[in-house]
Amino acid sequence: MSQENQAAYEQSRSFEDEDLRQPQHDEMLLWLDANMTGILNQLIYPDLTDEQIESYLENPAEIKKNWQQPIKGPTGEIAGFVDMIVSYERTDESGDTISKVFFFDVRTTIPSLGQLIREINTYKLYLGFEQSWLYTYLVVGPDDRYAKILAEQGIQFLSYDPELSPL
Repeated sequence: MSQENQAAYEQSRSFEDEDLRQPQHDEMLLWLDANMTGILNQLIYPDLTDEQIESYLENPAEIKKNWQQPIKGPTGEIAGFVDMIVSYERTDESGDTISKVFFFDVRTTIPSLGQLIREINTYKLYLGFEQSWLYTYLVVGPDDRYAKILAEQGIQFLSYDPELSPL
């Protein structure tokens, strides 16, 4: 194996994520994908009811969902992956464009809160989160016991419950 191939192989092995191998992880991503329009409407318009949102949105939003997106470090190396990146764009009645990008990190469990926050803060640095009004980072999981601490760190939490509506 050439040095270049060996380096690529070693880099790919460093991204092994045991959570990614869990069937519940796939179930959660599929739930997130299927409910994305409702989730985004509630994130962007938290004070409106579903009926108000529907009547308010004459122009439908353009939503693009990308699974398992790599995050590149400052020298172009892959630093990690985000489970789903979603871009939202809609032109309102006055002709103004609303654009937002959401980063979803799906976790079946959170064995280490510190490690999770460190990982997300590293990604936020690499992604250029200076324009925080444009970007929102969310952790999706069944256990919301760290939701308050995550919120204090600028990370939203979305409770996963397949029996309930998304938010």
